[in-house]
Amino acid sequence: QQQQQQQKMMETEGSKKKETKKAPKKSKEERQEEKAQHNRIFHAIVIKSVIQLALIQTVEWIVLTSTRPESQVEKAPKRTLVGRDGDHTTEHHSHLTAVTQKRLDAEKKALEHPLDEAGEMFGRLGTARLQRLITCLLSSYTFAKKFNADIELRTKLWKAGFMKHRSKPNLLKQETTALSCALRVLFRIYEKGVDDDDENKPKFAKVEEDTLELCTSTITHFVTNVTNDTRSIWVPIMELVIRELMALSDERFTKHASRHYSILAECITLGFEGTLGNLAFLLAAFFERCRKFQL
Repeated sequence: QQQQQQQKMMETEGSKKKETKKAPKKSKEERQEEKAQHNRIFHAIVIKSVIQLALIQTVEWIVLTSTRPESQVEKAPKRTLVGRDGDHTTEHHSHLTAVTQKRLDAEKKALEHPLDEAGEMFGRLGTARLQRLITCLLSSYTFAKKFNADIELRTKLWKAGFMKHRSKPNLLKQETTALSCALRVLFRIYEKGVDDDDENKPKFAKVEEDTLELCTSTITHFVTNVTNDTRSIWVPIMELVIRELMALSDERFTKHASRHYSILAECITLGFEGTLGNLAFLLAAFFERCRKFQL
């Protein structure tokens, strides 16, 4: 039966090819109309992509940016990274020489990079609404990720005239921006936590597991799927993840460290293909802090 089905399929394909060969050539007007139709479709795709990216950036601005003048913003203590020796400093180096000074200065600058702070709207939205926003952001990220991985579809679009005079169409900006925004919002929920009463404990457990899972999938994707030519675009997301991990309390840090230790160790091997930039310093700080714990 399988052979008969295959034979029928081959005969059908053969008849389609014959019909295609016999089809009359399209007139100049028909070709122009077809091209115009393609252009209208392509134009609509571009508009939808631009709007999608604008929506992501708007969510990021509303949730994570202060809209008040600086003079009216409450001066809350800023979050900092937990340094290599277990406190909030990165000054301890037993191997300081003139040769290493430049690198250590760059390391200090990388570790002192300011961390995210939630905007005024963050507390007013509530955890349920924020989690709904994260779900939408991750849906946008997943769609863009699948499209970027579909080389065949991107090639067909390019050959059909979409982005003809540029590289193959991609949604890399949407993919990375949506993921970055989702991570930043999720870490703010994780940082805020919930009350200690029994009713809220399951909610925090869900937030913590979501944070662990998203960090794991992000790091794994960076190590296993991101190519060298797009790695520089992904490095800021990895820096964001590790900075947020380094700002956690010891109790929360150990949970993440035990989950991500092996894949982050593998991340170091990417250095053979090129520079990792500030990510190398953050990885070094992460592994130095891990020495305190039995993971």
